[in-house]
Amino acid sequence: MEMATSVLHLPLKFAAHNLVPDGLEALWLKTAGMPSDLIVNIAEAGLHLHRFPLYSRSSKFAEIAEIDKHSGQTFVSLDDLPGGLPAFLVVANFCYGLDVRLTPDNVAAVRCAAAFLRMDEASHSLQVSLLPVQLCLSSLGGARTLADYADRKLEQMLASVGDAMAVTRSCEALMPLAEELGIVKRCVEAVAGATVEKLGAGGEMSPLDTESIISLGLVMFSKMVEGLRAHGVPGPVAGRLIEEYGKKWLPLHTDEGEITKELCYEASKTLQTLVDLLPPLRREGGEAAESRHLMRLLKVAIRFGATTECREKIQDRAGSVLDHASLEDVLTLEPAELQALAEAFLFEENTRTLSAPMESLRAVATLIDGYLRRRVAKGMTVNSFYRLAMVLPPESRASHDELFHAMMEFLRAGNKQLTDMERLGLCETINPAKLSDAAAEQALMSDDVPIAYVAQILMAQKAKLVQQLNAKRAEDGSAEIAALKDENARLKEESEKARSKLNAAALSYTAVRAAMREENQTELVSLRMAYEELEQRLQGTPKVPVAFSPSGVGLSPPTGAHPTRHPTTTVPARNPAQVNVNPSLRQLVFKAPVRDPSSVHWAQGKAPGAVGLDQPAGDAREERDGGGIGRYKEPPQEFEPEQAPNKGRLRRLTRNGK
Repeated sequence: MEMATSVLHLPLKFAAHNLVPDGLEALWLKTAGMPSDLIVNIAEAGLHLHRFPLYSRSSKFAEIAEIDKHSGQTFVSLDDLPGGLPAFLVVANFCYGLDVRLTPDNVAAVRCAAAFLRMDEASHSLQVSLLPVQLCLSSLGGARTLADYADRKLEQMLASVGDAMAVTRSCEALMPLAEELGIVKRCVEAVAGATVEKLGAGGEMSPLDTESIISLGLVMFSKMVEGLRAHGVPGPVAGRLIEEYGKKWLPLHTDEGEITKELCYEASKTLQTLVDLLPPLRREGGEAAESRHLMRLLKVAIRFGATTECREKIQDRAGSVLDHASLEDVLTLEPAELQALAEAFLFEENTRTLSAPMESLRAVATLIDGYLRRRVAKGMTVNSFYRLAMVLPPESRASHDELFHAMMEFLRAGNKQLTDMERLGLCETINPAKLSDAAAEQALMSDDVPIAYVAQILMAQKAKLVQQLNAKRAEDGSAEIAALKDENARLKEESEKARSKLNAAALSYTAVRAAMREENQTELVSLRMAYEELEQRLQGTPKVPVAFSPSGVGLSPPTGAHPTRHPTTTVPARNPAQVNVNPSLRQLVFKAPVRDPSSVHWAQGKAPGAVGLDQPAGDAREERDGGGIGRYKEPPQEFEPEQAPNKGRLRRLTRNGK
């Protein structure tokens, strides 16, 4: 009753001329053919309608309708209707059977309104044919319910990326009902699928598509990014979308008067959502852009007072890529904030690789040294300078010159306020052994450097000189030793070459000698066999005294032989030259010269001039058979070189006793 009373005092119609098209109510009255019996209050407007068309299409109207006791007027309040007044106007036209026009801007709202009013049911208590006028349903494509008709139009619109983006934007004011009905999911899948297909060769998204996506609200943007990842969009592409969205919706520079609680709340909410959307960090290039984006988010979080959890997340992620940050990115940070980033960097690197790479450490050390040198002019405390200078391990700096210059500027800026202990504490951050000669000379000439630290610099310089001298001596000795080693190696190589040649010659000589020995043995065996054959043939010849005839053709008895005692017997002459014997063998067997027959005396009654054939030497020997018949000796024979090819070899064999 309280609600009915409140409705009673509402005016029947508010000033909503700019919301309701002119003549629409008159059209409804004309279509129904009766006075209005229902007032619908929505969005500061009171619309005069009829119960019958609305009740026949939706049972929700009958449930929420209220009747005033005094006037008997029926009221319906639809202030919570999804889509508001524009969506209800489409619902009313559908109920009256008028033309229903759905666009990408209102199709999602009409679908949600139909679901809210339960206009997705297939049947109702009243049929359309019972209405006073015939409803024009031909334009609905055969759809019997408004929800069915909206779904069909939505499917057609999602085929276009532009229409799909328009529907997606309209869903922002319809949450969570639009998500429950699956409209958001269908829109995101349509846009993500089309975006992936249009990605360039380098995986870059077009500026138009980027601007279209980052123009979405925070909720729909987060769902769109998740949808893009589900469709295989690379992480760097999604990261750039998040970066561009942050630049568009998170103000970095504002006046102090513009920062309100509402602005801080919205900025913190947006920042938290973007941090949760950040893709996993991958060191595949692009760390510099990632670092700039994270540094910007960190500055926004600090400026608008984001939650501690959000700031820690950004610090941890920004610290992991601190080695790729530029000096301009960190100049606006406080020393404690930069120290937190450096600690996050060390933790991340130690967790990932057990020890931070030296190149990354050097980059962070250079960044901190440059920050200290430019920050001291804005004012720093001794503790802040000391903690930031000592946050990295000692091996992170190959040279302490930059840190020394930063300390000198700090000492000159606050020399009146610093005590000797504070000065000495600052100097302890510098390793004297890592100072260059120019920096050491500057420290020795400065009055701001404590005397105790000057003594340390002198000792370090002395140690450096001794080390350089020893290194020079070692270098000279090493050069001489290296030269001797090279000479020794050269001589050793030459000796190895000579030894190899000698071994090869020895092997060759041994092989030749063995071949010659084998050849000589074979030739000697053949000569011996020939000699034995000749000897056997000669032993079969009768032993008679013979003499060579003057003509050299036949044989004649020796001169002065007694004819009776030694009758002359004609024996065919056997000239050794006619014997088929190897010339070399002939030379070997008949090498002794034959004496003149007239000078041969007859021994033991034999005829003089007879010579035994078995006497190899020049002296006459006695006959072995006692027959008185001497053997002949072949006259010396002269052989030509071509008749005695083995002459030299036989001489060698004879000389060697073989």
